[in-house]
Amino acid sequence: MCELEQDSITSISKDWKVITIAFQSGGKDEVQRYIERKKLTDWVTIVDTDGSLAAEYGIHGVPASYVLDAEGTIRFREVGLTSGWGLRMRLWLAKLLVSD
Repeated sequence: MCELEQDSITSISKDWKVITIAFQSGGKDEVQRYIERKKLTDWVTIVDTDGSLAAEYGIHGVPASYVLDAEGTIRFREVGLTSGWGLRMRLWLAKLLVSD
């Protein structure tokens, strides 16, 4: 996750389940120290040390945001910076799409 998006992600995590993938971010201990130092404990972080999870989802650049619906279907993908409002809109649309 990009540092520029941390405040938006923290805000969103109050209303939505957030899982972050630490890709190209160092080892597990290094990532854990960063999370603790920045007080980023409102969401789950998975450390993808070998890049296998990123490869599975086709992530080639960071930051990348994925919105999954309640069924686990990817509804939106965004590579590059995105705003908190943009993420909230995608989350709302994903919820709406499942309700139909």
